[in-house]
Amino acid sequence: MKKIRFIILATVVSAYAIPSFAGTVATVNGKPIDQSEVQTILSMSPNLAKTPHARHQVVQNLINMEILSQYAIKHHINESTNFKTRLALAREQILADVAVDHYVHDHPVTTSALQSAYHNFVKSMGKKESTRCGKFW
Repeated sequence: MKKIRFIILATVVSAYAIPSFAGTVATVNGKPIDQSEVQTILSMSPNLAKTPHARHQVVQNLINMEILSQYAIKHHINESTNFKTRLALAREQILADVAVDHYVHDHPVTTSALQSAYHNFVKSMGKKESTRCGKFW
C-alpha cells in the first residue's frame, strides 16, 4: 500500500512539473488532462464552481482519477466482471441524467408555474397538520 501511495504521489508531482500546453491543464504519464474536462465538471457542479479553489480541486481530482485508471488498466481490472457491471450501470445513470437535462432544457419551468404548483399543493394539504409522517422529536 505504501508503494502505491508513493507512486501516486510521485506521479502527481511529475504531472505538475510538465509545462501546460494550449488546453492542457496537467499531464499524467504522458496523458493530457484537458481544460474542457475541468470546465465540464465545473458546469455540472455550479455550487462547486463558486468555491475559491474549485478549479484546482477539480484538476487534482482528475489527476488522481487518471492515476488510478492507469493503475487499473495496468492490472487488468478493466477486464473484470465487477468493472463491466459497474460500467453498464454508470452508463445507464449517465444516459438518464442527460435525458433529464435534455428534457428540462426543452421544457423549462417558469417561476409562475412553480408558484402555482406550490400553492395548489399547499391547498391540497388542508388546514390541519398531517400526522402521517410521524413525530419529528
